[in-house]
Parts: sequence; C-alpha cells; structure tokens
Amino acid sequence: MAILKNGLFGAVSGRLGNTVIYQKDNKMFVRMIGKRKAPLSENELANRFAFGVVMGFLKVMRLLINVGFAVAAKSDGMYPMNKAVSVNRKWALTGSYPDVEIDYARALLSFGSLYGLAGPSVVLEGNALNFSWEVDVSMGWPYAIDQVMVLAYFPDLVLEEGSGLQKAYFSLNAALRKSGHASLDLPDELVNERMEVYVTVVSNDKLSASMSQYLGRLN
Repeated sequence: MAILKNGLFGAVSGRLGNTVIYQKDNKMFVRMIGKRKAPLSENELANRFAFGVVMGFLKVMRLLINVGFAVAAKSDGMYPMNKAVSVNRKWALTGSYPDVEIDYARALLSFGSLYGLAGPSVVLEGNALNFSWEVDVSMGWPYAIDQVMVLAYFPDLVLEEGSGLQKAYFSLNAALRKSGHASLDLPDELVNERMEVYVTVVSNDKLSASMSQYLGRLN
C-alpha cells in the first residue's frame, strides 16, 4: 500500500482500474485489488448465502423499504436497503446453511418507534385484499393522518418473461390511520397463490415509522 501526501492523484478518490484510492487522516491511500486464490470458508459461504436469501426477499419491495427504513438508516449513516438487510439477517432467517429461508412472521419491512395499527386484519375478497383496524375516535393530530402502507408477497411465484406479474404488490399510501380500512387490488392470476401479508405505518412527514406488522399467510 502506498501513502500519498496530495501528490499524483490529488483529490481523486474511488476505484481506478485495479486500485482503490481513498483519504484517511488527511493522507491519500492507494490499495491494490487482487483476485482471491483461496477457496471460501464454510462461514463465508454461509454469510453469502444468507445475504442472497434476504436480498432476494427485500429487493422486490425496494420502494417500500426506502420509506420504511429511511429514518432508522439515516440515524446509523446507512442506506435504507442496507439497514433492512442488516435487520432481517439478524431476525428473519431460519434454518442452517444451506437450508436457510425467510421466517415471514419475523421479517420487518419498516423499523421505528411509531406505534402500529390496533387490531389489524386482512381478508381476500375477489381480487382485493381488504385491510381493517381499530380507530380511536379521540385520536388527535398528527397520528390521525399517519400513512398506512400495505404489501402482499408471493414466495411461490415463478416469474416468466413477459408475464407482467411481480413478486410483491404494495401501496405506499393505501389509507390514513384514521380511516380504519384500506384495499390492495391484485391481478386475477394471483388470487389463489400463497401470499404473505404485511401492514405498516409512517408519519405524514416521513420522519418516523412503525415496526411492520405481519398479518399472516393467505392461501
């Protein structure tokens, strides 16, 4: 590794060819990127596999994750998806490598201290998921206008090119907390598919979020 004092690369930083240039303690460092020759250890393989399982689950709902984990991620100096992966690797995985899978009841699609919905439930009626929850008539501002987000995830769905279907269907502003109900329309092709259903709440100003609530498996 070479240490540069404002020479050669000046203020340049980042990857350049097979080198990485970065600054630390007012000094510029250049680190070579080499190819790994040693095989991965069992622990490394397990970590990579776990990461892939979590990412495979979360990436199809990235827009919702970006809202639900925004505040928690910012406080830790992370991106929302990185924070979501970190949390779900800790809490939502079950089994031992290579038989690792998502425990949907423990998965979190948002993270925060905002209180969740009271007594939430969901029923499938026709091609729509209809959500309902209890509403305190004395609920005041700003909680009354918290935004409710809903999501259905289809773990068994095998996507075919050109099908137009998605592994996850969700709404970022399905309803306000004070309304007591929300609806999510699904394609006719999916109404008989197994689905894992979630609901979560974010404040109207997006400065706080609840922990997501798992409403169970349908079909």
